[in-house]
Amino acid sequence: MHIYRRVNDKTYFSKVLDALDSCGHGAEVRFGETGEGKHPNYQVYSQNGDIYPFLGVNHEPSKNSQVEFSNTNLSPRLKRKDVVQLLDSCRKSTTAEVAKPIDGTDLYQERARIAFPILVRQAETGQTIIYSSLAEEMGMRNPRNLNYVLGCIGQTIEGLNNKTRKEEKIPPIQCLVLNKNTGLPGEGISWFLTDKEIFSALPKNKKREVVKGELTRIFAYPYWNEVLNSIDLIPLNSINKSYNGSAKTGWGGGESLQHKRLKFFVANNPSLIKGWNNQRLPTNAKKGDVEFSLPSGDKVDVVFECGKKQLGVEVKSIISTEGDIVRGLYQCVKYQAVMEAVQASENKEKNAESVLILEGEFPKNLVSLKNLLGVTVFDKVKVV
Repeated sequence: MHIYRRVNDKTYFSKVLDALDSCGHGAEVRFGETGEGKHPNYQVYSQNGDIYPFLGVNHEPSKNSQVEFSNTNLSPRLKRKDVVQLLDSCRKSTTAEVAKPIDGTDLYQERARIAFPILVRQAETGQTIIYSSLAEEMGMRNPRNLNYVLGCIGQTIEGLNNKTRKEEKIPPIQCLVLNKNTGLPGEGISWFLTDKEIFSALPKNKKREVVKGELTRIFAYPYWNEVLNSIDLIPLNSINKSYNGSAKTGWGGGESLQHKRLKFFVANNPSLIKGWNNQRLPTNAKKGDVEFSLPSGDKVDVVFECGKKQLGVEVKSIISTEGDIVRGLYQCVKYQAVMEAVQASENKEKNAESVLILEGEFPKNLVSLKNLLGVTVFDKVKVV
């Protein structure tokens, strides 16, 4: 790995760009390959063949280029666009690097102590979580403020890994938190991967493969509670059993007019539905099938077919009780599992999702259950 790849200082690369620009259009740069990689010296080549050596520590022209600037100690030539990419990578990973470990009094450190047990709960149940859902459960208005929180958790894990001699290192649990649009963790996660400079340069589909491997390690790691105990954090208690109890009673009596009205409204308005990485169904998507039958004997309120993708929708009207909504969450889990099983039985790629749509507001006290089960919920849907 080239020394300059170790640099994570956006000011450094900004100054390198200034040096390139001062040497005229089309100038290229070679970085020194000796030292620790904090502020490597570099040499700029103008298009007319002039060579300008610079000291990396202060970006001043060097008066002595006989040793540190010899060809054997220099990287291959990089163009301006290459340096821009290096600068961009620094900007994306800065919060992860700057964030301090968890035992502090800054707000993001206090939030990290709240978030870590939630992520452990998700890891132990094999569920990822999107930024907005984690922020919602933590009572944070702006999911963007999770960057430092997750960087803090990552730095804490790094510190623990550096202290232990165990062969099985603690995996970066912050990988569980995904961007709902890309299905990927924030770019700062690259700082905690072995080949961070390679990860940052990968296309999205390759990044997803890397993240998938990290998620497998996270879900399989057997010592999460011990990790929490080592930093004086307490694992979360199990979900309030009364929620499950409320779902076992108080249902039956046939379909209400309100439920039927909401069901057909959703089926006839596919453009309102968000699924698969938060993308709305295409405007030309066919209307949904109402009371879609599954081989298990279940009937899904609405199912949308979009190419190879299948989106099941469970609806709960304005008169639904909390017990109804809890049942809806579990029904979504069941429907998705059955739809994926059907796809597998037909030698198709598993590409199904099941979401819950509410006419009313989703109860805040059920947010943790929603996140635990990994169900996407859309509430306050107005029937017009």
